[in-house]
Amino acid sequence: MPTGQRTMWRTPHNPPLPIGIPAALPSLAADNPKAKPTIPRQFPAPEKRLTPPKDVLTVYMDAHSQVTQLEREKFEYMKESDKAARAAAAVVDMPEASPVLPVRSVALKDVAQRLPAPPLPPPACPPRIRQSWDQTPSQNQQLFVDAVALAMDRGFHQLFVDIHADTLITNEAHNNVLFFFWHRKFILGYENMLRSLGRRFACVTLPFYDYIQNNLDYLLGKCTSLESCSPFLAGLGGSTNGSFSSTLLGGFAFPHFKCVGSAPVSHACEAPGTPRCMHCMPRGPWMRTHFNSTALSYTSIKRVLFQPDDDIYSVTMRVERSPHDTMHFLLAGAVANFYITTTDPVFYGHHATIDILHAIYHHCRVRPLKLTKEQAYNHPINFEPCVVNGTTVDATSTIRLRLPVDGVPTSVDEYAVTRPWFQHVPFTYGDIVDTTNLGVHSYRYNLTGLLGTLYSHCDHAGMNHTANMELQANSEDYEDDDQHVVMDVTDVDSLTFLAWRYDVLVQARAQGLDDADADDEMDKMVVMVYEHCLPGTHSEYPEDFKAMWKIQGGEPSKAMLDGVLSGATPIRIQGWAGLNQRYFGCSGEVEALVVS
Repeated sequence: MPTGQRTMWRTPHNPPLPIGIPAALPSLAADNPKAKPTIPRQFPAPEKRLTPPKDVLTVYMDAHSQVTQLEREKFEYMKESDKAARAAAAVVDMPEASPVLPVRSVALKDVAQRLPAPPLPPPACPPRIRQSWDQTPSQNQQLFVDAVALAMDRGFHQLFVDIHADTLITNEAHNNVLFFFWHRKFILGYENMLRSLGRRFACVTLPFYDYIQNNLDYLLGKCTSLESCSPFLAGLGGSTNGSFSSTLLGGFAFPHFKCVGSAPVSHACEAPGTPRCMHCMPRGPWMRTHFNSTALSYTSIKRVLFQPDDDIYSVTMRVERSPHDTMHFLLAGAVANFYITTTDPVFYGHHATIDILHAIYHHCRVRPLKLTKEQAYNHPINFEPCVVNGTTVDATSTIRLRLPVDGVPTSVDEYAVTRPWFQHVPFTYGDIVDTTNLGVHSYRYNLTGLLGTLYSHCDHAGMNHTANMELQANSEDYEDDDQHVVMDVTDVDSLTFLAWRYDVLVQARAQGLDDADADDEMDKMVVMVYEHCLPGTHSEYPEDFKAMWKIQGGEPSKAMLDGVLSGATPIRIQGWAGLNQRYFGCSGEVEALVVS
């Protein structure tokens, strides 16, 4: 074997399956010989009654409208099971057990009105601090899993599926400047809902999925797949314990995905309050999905967050495209289907991480400006008005979270069931820009590892010979008493990676490149390691996924790789292959891979 090369393996890349059943893929046919080939189609096949196929929005709304008979059945079922539900729920230490609440409770307002209003978190709760799943103690991990399972049993989890699906009509949650802020209120309401389930859960917090740190483990060869690198995914049931099923979920079939039956998704139920429940969740083949998109890497995410002369609109658009869309694509299954993505609780850990990225941006770009409230409302770094459905939405506009009640879209602040979960949460976009300034619902993040350096060092993150230097100049000249919790980087892997970055920076400066150029070149160097030293290869998004998520461009890592290999955007760092070899044990050059 040539000197300086290492024997690696190349397994056939099994790109994460798209969002439903656009095609029968050979890799899955081998796993599921009973799966029947299907004709490729642009979107997942809805129920058989919908032929010829309609556009996806029509499919969703048609399925949504045909629940009336089911709801009548659920109501009759509820009258018989109410006492039993209350008795069973009392086991989990609730002050007064609530009845199971069926999905889309349009005919159950009398039942809903009897629900006790969940109180605000008791004073005994410590300050609300969200941690990564990896840093969460095992007993708190189990507490979160139990809370989600109970929320599914009661039908509360399903209400949030309906709330998110309503964005098909309002268009406020995606592809505009409202993306961060809408989802912040959404997942905060979900967290409050979990806290309302009883005294045992009164202080539970959402864990975040630290795929930035997990992706480093993949880069360093410590794991080989999305699931083996991600304790969060394994902790929420993984992807292997299940069987293939053609049962419909939200009007979509997933015959080529395993329907995973581990906790908490063993409690999944689209129609709570009836015996008809899936008790499983369609998930992608995470143990066979390579974690090789640099869009999820530290270097790429830093470039997404910090660009010169930036504003909130620009950073929002970049983050939504990558890493947001990229992670939905890699996870596949229900999470990759826009219309039912919130069915899988993995969604909330992913979006807590997206929420962190805005918190980092706000800390580094907005707080140093020391804006008054009135100034912040109109400053493009903090918030920009946009036009949605022909109406201008500004900082004083109400955040619209709605769900159908009696067939009428109803605000979560008005519906008796959801109102307590959103009580005292800011109503307007301009008032929810800072997680540490939300009154009784203020919260912070405990940032460890590489994410912590982005928060502490902003533009200068990963540009120092040590990760734990004092805050850089642009955050030293103002007082900040409400900072998120940042822990020093102490693990060897992160320190090794940061040392690689510093050596590349030194070389870039010696060549006359500025620090922003150095960041660009590091991204190219990493994508070559992923492509030529690690299992799998980069692939483009399928067209059905791009159409569903309204993606105009392509998968960012694939585009970067193509630019390097074609010579359109070559790596400009002299001796880059040697630097990669020194720190990663493989140069990343095309000839570095030895197939065995």
